[in-house]
Amino acid sequence: MSSKATQIVDESEYSRAPETCYRLNSGENHAMRAFGDDP
Repeated sequence: MSSKATQIVDESEYSRAPETCYRLNSGENHAMRAFGDDP
């Protein structure tokens, strides 16, 4: 359940703010990374 909800938020986040995706790559936003970005 949590996984599904996280995925939806992740997709919405990337679509809403593409800049966040770039920041994630830089490792500036650790909180967002823990949101649903598990390696």
